[in-house]
Amino acid sequence: MTEFLDTEGAHGLLSREQTPGISLGWLRQGISWTSTQRLEAVQHISHG
Repeated sequence: MTEFLDTEGAHGLLSREQTPGISLGWLRQGISWTSTQRLEAVQHISHG
């Protein structure tokens, strides 16, 4: 499940990166969002 989220996040970053006028801020937000989702998933699994 986490792999699917990571894959979706990667596709989103790639599509944004191809968009003209992209800023590092948008890229960082995408990375931080993916990291947050990953942490939540790990915590959910650990709590079982």
